[in-house]
Amino acid sequence: MREVFEAVGKLVCTIVVGVTIVFVFAVLVAFPVMWLWNWVIPDIFGLPTITFWQAFGLNLLCGLFFRGVGNTKKKENKE
Repeated sequence: MREVFEAVGKLVCTIVVGVTIVFVFAVLVAFPVMWLWNWVIPDIFGLPTITFWQAFGLNLLCGLFFRGVGNTKKKENKE
């Protein structure tokens, strides 16, 4: 029974560490998006500046649009 608890504990720890790493990466990417937007876009297009959370959401939205979900290309057999 102890082995089961240790396995579940390792799984939960792995999930928590993975989610934390993804969140930290997303935060680190959101700051440059915010700074570049606020530096370039308001002067060129007259649009308002954005907050960190807006940059975070914009980054997620662009990821959904441009990366998609999964790889839809099928490998062709070269023979």
